[in-house]
Amino acid sequence: MTALKKAFELARLNNNIEIVFDVFLNANLFVVGKNIPFHDDPVLYVKLSPIPKRLCVTASESTDIFEGMYDIDIIEITGRNLLNRMVKSHEIVIIYRDGGDYLTTEHLDWLRNRYKI
Repeated sequence: MTALKKAFELARLNNNIEIVFDVFLNANLFVVGKNIPFHDDPVLYVKLSPIPKRLCVTASESTDIFEGMYDIDIIEITGRNLLNRMVKSHEIVIIYRDGGDYLTTEHLDWLRNRYKI
């Protein structure tokens, strides 16, 4: 089990999302992106969030989860750099083979304010 997944488990047990934040910021993530014309780097690909009328990016700690997917580009990035790169209204779904975790706009706003990101 990865440090980030463990942090989410502890956060649920303690009802305290703050447990995740330091681990998330330093995590090496792989995020779904798309190459589009006139952009040097892939852009973050967004999809509908679990919360209606919101959008999220999809990330994982392993590229294995994306095997068999086509027409995507994987962006390797730290959690901190992802926050700097993404639109502030977007959320993050972190996927694993056996489930996933979710950081809402409210979580990410709090995180940005706390760490001055």
